[in-house]
Amino acid sequence: MDSINVQENSPMNGTHRNGNSNGIRDYPTDRFIHEVKMEVTEEDFLEHENEEEDLFSYEKGPRVQIQQIFENQDNCTHEAAHPKDREIEPLIGRDEETSNKPKRFSFQPDFFQARACKCIDYNQSVLVSAHTSAGKTSAALYAIATALQKEEFPNVGLITGDNNINGDASCVVMTTEILRNKLYAENDTMKNVGWVIFDEVHYMSDKERGVVWEEAIILMPDEVRYVFLSATIPNARQFAEWVCYLHNQPCHVVTTHSRPVPLQHFLYPAGGDGLYQVVDNMGQFRQGDFNAAMEFLAKPTKNDEDKKKKKENVASLDVVKIIRTIAERDLLPCIAFSFSRKECEANATALIEMDFNNEKEKQL
Repeated sequence: MDSINVQENSPMNGTHRNGNSNGIRDYPTDRFIHEVKMEVTEEDFLEHENEEEDLFSYEKGPRVQIQQIFENQDNCTHEAAHPKDREIEPLIGRDEETSNKPKRFSFQPDFFQARACKCIDYNQSVLVSAHTSAGKTSAALYAIATALQKEEFPNVGLITGDNNINGDASCVVMTTEILRNKLYAENDTMKNVGWVIFDEVHYMSDKERGVVWEEAIILMPDEVRYVFLSATIPNARQFAEWVCYLHNQPCHVVTTHSRPVPLQHFLYPAGGDGLYQVVDNMGQFRQGDFNAAMEFLAKPTKNDEDKKKKKENVASLDVVKIIRTIAERDLLPCIAFSFSRKECEANATALIEMDFNNEKEKQL
């Protein structure tokens, strides 16, 4: 994944130049940059010859400090970006009394999870950059519980491009585009927001949607606190510096150094009848299984012409076969992902006869 791109005149040098990116003309005012329009005469230049950078640069760099809190302890590094004129408030260790916590987990949190939750306890923003399946979501759940602990009847809403369900709820799930539009409109509901959770924040590097994420973060009120989640953000510290400089608040960075859940890679040849493991949980490539999968792909089948005519139906049947195989191996749950809404609907229709719930779950 490429580095996060932000505006050229922000503390992180990127591709969104002077507010003109991806065809968007009316870019929001960069509140963190004070642009001075002035004429510089020869006398001014000579008088300030040693201050050329001050005269001609947009800004002098992020006026923030990085404080190392933990380095590579229990597979975790914790550091914080904070304004230079403000000392970071010390966070108490993870063995602190938890009886008054807004949320208790049914498991012993890992060290990085405990550190992220501690930042939330102190009402400070945090970027959690942890490997896939490490448990980043726990920080998001903790922030939600913290925001709703004083609500007598917490409720949840959903706002997307197609749906608006209980949009005035205490906790609302929405797309980044919806959030950005609400900020543009200076919606009253945004004035009461305490926490915003940005999942998959590395989408800021996306050429199509990245500017939307950037605008949403820029336009948020300074009083709001954040939980940023990502498994693939390459410049986490730089991102935290930007948020700190932008909203004049500390932003912690909690990262993991190794994957807690090993990955296994399987191939399922289209039209096939089985899975081929090509990488085991030790990361070893299995050449024999890979060759077998490739041989199957090279063999012509009787249904090749039908597949060309009914590509969508065949793709859905393959998804059904894969999921049935996964279920037989007791490997559920799983995610079947497609960029096409039409294909998602076709897959769901093909799976309608499969029963994924046991009797106890059906009674819920």
